[in-house]
Amino acid sequence: MASRPSRAQYARVDEGATDTGPGADSQTATSRAERRKRRSAQAEEYAVKLHAALWVAAAGAAAWYTDIFSVCLSSDQVSRFWFNIGLCFFSLASVLVLYMAVWVPRVNKCDLDPSVYSPRMLPFTAGCSVASGLFLV
Repeated sequence: MASRPSRAQYARVDEGATDTGPGADSQTATSRAERRKRRSAQAEEYAVKLHAALWVAAAGAAAWYTDIFSVCLSSDQVSRFWFNIGLCFFSLASVLVLYMAVWVPRVNKCDLDPSVYSPRMLPFTAGCSVASGLFLV
């Protein structure tokens, strides 16, 4: 018959331990994997925001360096008729994009793709953008 283990062979169990069974290691591995996945997603989100901020800063620096605002507003080299038509098309395209990207999803609470709830608006917006580019050149 097997003898009973002595008292010295037992170890104290931490009262905060939740599970010491055979699945305990897999639970800690799962929690580590979840934390790693969350950190990775958070790092990717920060990278996207930093990338967008750098593009905005680059656009601002280009506008400042080229002095585009004073050229557009007061230069004699700009053909005002074609410039104003280009600005109208640009404004129309911007309003349509803001409508599709902000108003419909947030105010109207529509989760559908823009090509579903308004299929003719995307080609019209693309046409306005192309016309804006042609008239502003």
